[in-house]
Amino acid sequence: MIPVSTGEEYIIHIDSVAARGSGVGRVNGFTVFVPHAAGGDIARVRITRAKKSFAEGELIELLEPSPDRVVPDCPHYPACGGCGLRHVSYAAQLEYKRGIVENAMRRIGGFTDFSLGEIIAADNTSNYRNKAVFRAGYNKGRVVFGFNSAKTHNAVPADGCLICGAGFTEIAAAAAGYARENNVSVFDGRRGILKSLFVRSSRKTGKIAVVISVNAAELPREDELVRAILSASGAVSGIMLEHGGKTRVLYGEETLTEEILGIDFTVSPQSFLQVNPEQTAKLYGKALEFADIRPEDKVMDLYCGIGTLTLIAAKTAKYVTGVEKSVRAIQDARKNAEINGIENAEFFAAGAEEIVPGLISRGEKPDIVMLDPPRAGSDAKTLSAICAAEPDKIVYVSCDSASLARDLRFICERGYSVKASAAVDMFPHTAHIETVCLLSKLNVNQHIEVELTMDEMDLTAAEKKAGYEEIKAYVLEKFGMKVSHLYIAQVKRKCGIIERENYNKPKSEDSRRAQCQPEKEASIMEALKHFGMI
Repeated sequence: MIPVSTGEEYIIHIDSVAARGSGVGRVNGFTVFVPHAAGGDIARVRITRAKKSFAEGELIELLEPSPDRVVPDCPHYPACGGCGLRHVSYAAQLEYKRGIVENAMRRIGGFTDFSLGEIIAADNTSNYRNKAVFRAGYNKGRVVFGFNSAKTHNAVPADGCLICGAGFTEIAAAAAGYARENNVSVFDGRRGILKSLFVRSSRKTGKIAVVISVNAAELPREDELVRAILSASGAVSGIMLEHGGKTRVLYGEETLTEEILGIDFTVSPQSFLQVNPEQTAKLYGKALEFADIRPEDKVMDLYCGIGTLTLIAAKTAKYVTGVEKSVRAIQDARKNAEINGIENAEFFAAGAEEIVPGLISRGEKPDIVMLDPPRAGSDAKTLSAICAAEPDKIVYVSCDSASLARDLRFICERGYSVKASAAVDMFPHTAHIETVCLLSKLNVNQHIEVELTMDEMDLTAAEKKAGYEEIKAYVLEKFGMKVSHLYIAQVKRKCGIIERENYNKPKSEDSRRAQCQPEKEASIMEALKHFGMI
């Protein structure tokens, strides 16, 4: 029976903040998520939705405010859904985000002792976004370009947004004014014209590109739309109309130029690029620090976008391969390589799951793999191929702690361990956080050398009863554990089953053997008994 009822009010102590920014409290041990609550609040909460395993509520009255609380500095907060943490101090936001990453790694990834290495704060927490997508909608019956309301389907005007880049909200207001003057309707999923307004700026040049997404081949009096946008900002260098996946230039240039860590990039308006340029440099700098690329290293960069990390890595690496499913992004990546005179980078326009297994099977053996997948994370096919290639290091960049924890668990079950981690606050005043982790196998001088080329006729009677793969399969099925050939050999030797001096003997004096853990030794012993070997 669910211990809370929809519509009922409860006094709840908020003890933490969840991955989406809601406060987390409990009623008789039952979890309740409360938007716009802060850790340490004691509040009267009305339950708005009750599920089997959790409930959602709205804050009705703040009985005892958290010491982390501050007065929100945005007039649209909390009605606008763009930010979720403006009611708490920036220092508290960073601690919330640390907790979000660590909780996901422990709860989802099973890394019980995980502690985030560091969290890199933003020097600038206002007007940091170089990209914004404003939704077309109605507010009090008037067409506006803005953000989704946190509680309704109405659009909140973008006027005065404190995280958008300079000139963004003025452009949105000008486009909305054009729409009202020319009776251009909002697309509602079936009828209407206006869908969204995309704005991107370049820190390097200060220029702005604008894309209007519509449900029509053309707009009435397009010249007036162009005039309105140009009058709102003199930095606009290109205006485009997007319909049915195709883009038509209404004014100026289609691309922007950006610079990250000494490399110039041509960016198509809707190609992926991190939204906070100052923090992007810190994020990629940390990823490269973890990778520690040497001149002889071959690097594979998955989900590479326009080739940002790929080309930065190419300055040091012997050779770099970039993979990205967006054809337009790969076109930009190849152009960026040409612009920067980089000849040791190759790009593939395909999904990672489609091409990486093939590259690996054809003999592509990267020393380092870097990946920065979308929010949903990577997939088993891609990750399995990466692990099969046995790179020395894997550098995983993630914008979602849950998918990061899931994927790292998958990788670590295949012979890797998390060696270092850091988080970069790319999105101040929201619950989102970018994390970068370094995974590696044993160091070269610690590699376990396994010699399996023994004469089949030299097998003992006990060994003939079950091979290594049969033992591994039995242990996995019965105990859910993965065991190596080396561990099985060690237990066999303990039981006197194998006596050959050369079996699994290290090839070099400084090689060190990993020793089988007690729980795995017990499971292997059980398998040997099962097969009648002891």
